[in-house]
Formats: sequence, structure tokens, C-alpha cells
Amino acid sequence: MFNNMNNQFDNNTKENTNVEQNNYPNDANIKPIMYKNENNMSQIMLRRILYLIIFILVVVIVILIIKKRPVVSTTKEEELNKTVSDYEEIIKTLGKEKYYQAINIYGDIILDTKLICGNMSKDTLVDNYYMKSQSTKFQTYKDLNNYIHSIFYGDIISSIITNNRFKNYNGILYCVSETRGKNAKYQGLEEMIIDSITTEKIEYTAKEKYLADDENVSCQENCATTIKENKFTIEKKDNRWYVTVFTLPYL
Repeated sequence: MFNNMNNQFDNNTKENTNVEQNNYPNDANIKPIMYKNENNMSQIMLRRILYLIIFILVVVIVILIIKKRPVVSTTKEEELNKTVSDYEEIIKTLGKEKYYQAINIYGDIILDTKLICGNMSKDTLVDNYYMKSQSTKFQTYKDLNNYIHSIFYGDIISSIITNNRFKNYNGILYCVSETRGKNAKYQGLEEMIIDSITTEKIEYTAKEKYLADDENVSCQENCATTIKENKFTIEKKDNRWYVTVFTLPYL
């Protein structure tokens, strides 16, 4: 009987021991779970580090862009000054172009009528002074008038065309044969200064160089010179610039 009880007790003990062992995981089951959790944490940390690096890069790029951005004028006066500065050379070039066009037209008309009418023949003489134009460019009075109006505008035209050198006979251009010398001391345009600018009008001061009064006109090197100033104005009419104020420098 005691032997049976002992055997039964031993069996119960073994069963309990097996149950207890089956209820708790062993080391082989615990380690994979731990490794999995560690891998997840490492991936999370890596992602956070990458996000931080990207954020820092974005901040640096934004700062660089802001530093390179040009400064914008905050007032209309500053914007106007910047515009004048940016386009100053263009405006001066425009003034010089119109200045030389004015000299060419005005000079041809005032100094030598042959430059307009060619070598005229006395066979066409009318009114004792006027001869028919022999120019292929200026055969009619309208041709000359259009030529002058292509550069000049306003009152200045009257001082050019109504100088008793040209007449209109039945539409044909007649001219007086007349030549006069120009001021040999005129050396050319030294500088064109911008005085004022609007969208319709630009005023300049033309600084013109001359040989000094006591300098010989034949001087070639190291000549004594002087600067004279004349006002020069161009105005915009029908989307085109015309000369409205001009003084022929070599009269």
C-alpha cells in the first residue's frame, strides 16, 4: 500500500513539474522576441536621425536663399533712382544719336545748300535766286519737309525750313546756292549729361569741346581747349523721339 502511495505521489510530482515547465517559456523562446524588439527600436532611431538631418538641410537651404535674395527698394524714389541708374547709358546713347542726327540735318541745310539740292543749274533760275534742286533724294519741297520732320518737332522747324534758302514752286524744290563756313574750333561732343527724365521728355546738357580762343585752328596735339554747354531736348510724339531744343554748335 505504501508503495502504491509513493508511486502515486511520484507521478503527481512529475506531472506538476511538467505542467510548471510547460507554463513558462524557456530561453529559446525569449531571445527571438528580444531581438525583434531591439531591431524595431534601431529602425525607429535611424528614421529619427534621418528626419533630423533632412530638417537641418532644409533650414540651411532656406537661409542661403534668403541671403542671396536681392534687396528691393522700399520707396518710389529709390526705385526711380535705380531705374535711372540702370538705364542711364541707354538714355545717354539715345541723346547722342539724336544729337548727331540733328547736326547732320541742320548742318547740311544751314551751311551748304548743295548738300541738299546738288549742283544746281542757272538754266532753272527763278526769282533771280532760286534754282531747281538736282538732288535725287530731295526733288520736291515735301521730300525736304518730311526729312526735317523725321528728326525735329515743334518751333525749331521754323528756324530750319524758313530761312529763305528753299522755296516750293508747284511742289518742286528750289534752292538758293549758298555756302558758309563752320566754326573750325568745334572739336565735337565731349559729354551728354542727363538733366531730367519723364516718359515723354528728356532734357540734356550737351558739353561741347572747342579749341581755346587763343589756340590756332591748325593745332593737332596738346591743344588748349574749352567746354561750352548747350541745352538739348528730345520729346516723344506718337511713340517716336524728336529733337525739340537744339543749337548748332559750329555756327
